[in-house]
Amino acid sequence: MDRSLFWPPLIVIWIVALGVTASACRLSTSPTTLLGKSETTTSVATGETVSDTLLSTTSSLPQLEDEHQVTMVQGESETSFEFEALDPTRYAFEVTVAMPTGTIVDIRFHTVGGGTLSILDTERMAESCKIDGDEQLCHVRFPSLGAWSQGMWTAELRKLSIPEADVGLTILWIPAS
Repeated sequence: MDRSLFWPPLIVIWIVALGVTASACRLSTSPTTLLGKSETTTSVATGETVSDTLLSTTSSLPQLEDEHQVTMVQGESETSFEFEALDPTRYAFEVTVAMPTGTIVDIRFHTVGGGTLSILDTERMAESCKIDGDEQLCHVRFPSLGAWSQGMWTAELRKLSIPEADVGLTILWIPAS
């Protein structure tokens, strides 16, 4: 699979989140279509149809990409890390999860105000994930969310499958139009 479609050239800032995972934040001030193709998806937050036009924006706000890589041990396992959430009233966001085929994960984001967003679960995996050889890629989109606050959020990952798995999680913050 050509990963260059997902990772356009951007400025890279390295961060270590809680000593658990290494993460990279990428900041882009120019509008970019990251997937390089047109695709229609149903928003998990609103049930509305969302297209990749969310990824092209004329806003002066920058896009921010936050990458995390975790190794989850054999058997059922859990891990978590903190990340800086941008203002969800001004940004929509897309979560991309890359993991080995057959891996089953439950991912939730816990927000500053105590709210919980279900990002990926066994039901959503069936509609949001595509298998490409020995890797599955899952894409979940959320519109701007007026009820949530920016600040330090916690990502909680729970692996339900048995084999050890390297799980990559990328959060792309997209200026709301």
